[in-house]
Amino acid sequence: MSELFEIIKEKLPYLENALIDKMIEKSSDVTLPPNQQILREGQYIKTIPLVISGLLKVITSHGDKEILLYYIQPSESCVMSFAFSMSDEPSNIAAFTETETRVLILNAEDVKSWIMSFPSINLLFLNQYNNRYKDLVDTIGDLIYEKLDTRIYNYLKQRVAISDSGLVNIPHRQIAEEIASSREVVTRLLKKLEADKKIVQTRDGIKVL
Repeated sequence: MSELFEIIKEKLPYLENALIDKMIEKSSDVTLPPNQQILREGQYIKTIPLVISGLLKVITSHGDKEILLYYIQPSESCVMSFAFSMSDEPSNIAAFTETETRVLILNAEDVKSWIMSFPSINLLFLNQYNNRYKDLVDTIGDLIYEKLDTRIYNYLKQRVAISDSGLVNIPHRQIAEEIASSREVVTRLLKKLEADKKIVQTRDGIKVL
């Protein structure tokens, strides 16, 4: 039993052993550096990522603004890639590695055939659909109802939740891009959040209190 088989089985125990064997046999196991684009808007989807370690972020754009939709963590896949590949429509999202990320690249045509042969794979994407739906509802709620400082605070809490260090160590420019604001505004509101004792900014990153 390979190391990759054991990782997938531990994280996704409901998948049949034969399916995991097929996934490993038919797919590419790659490790990608940070900030590498693996999916672009307008692209027809031929592959579907399954994250083994690291982190992917999925964004969409409107004009010259980009908005973070959600993150894909270990043992998760991209339900939007799955949906676009099944419908044979061009993608309206883009995906990038946030950190060094190990990804199992599934062939979309193989996934289509596995749906019939291995029903458990449907659970993988149904679970992803539920998680992403919640993420999108939260994002829409923040955009419509929350002030920008609250959106930044919620964003930082989300980043801490998926961080091993408990700190958010990314530049203000990136925060601004992912919440569709400007670096100057983000810098000003981070100072306000620090004055309100909701965060602490250090050389190592931002700590949420």
